Amino acid sequence: MNTAAKLLSSSDCLSQPFHALQIIFIRMLCTTILGTAYMSYHSTPDFPFGPRGIRQLLILRGFAGFVGLFGLYCKFP
Repeated sequence: MNTAAKLLSSSDCLSQPFHALQIIFIRMLCTTILGTAYMSYHSTPDFPFGPRGIRQLLILRGFAGFVGLFGLYCKFP
């Protein structure tokens, strides 16, 4: 995935390269759509935020992952 992101963001392969945040957005959108469809189809319990006892931790984990990924790609333009 990292190699694909580098190829799409380089000007050597494309006439107009994609910004890294555009690539991340599309990747996470596809993950969200596919994950939601899978969990809806299989009737996953406590969908979409998880069990009540650890819901806050799961949301915090998601936010921390977003901040980490965003920080990584903003650090290296």
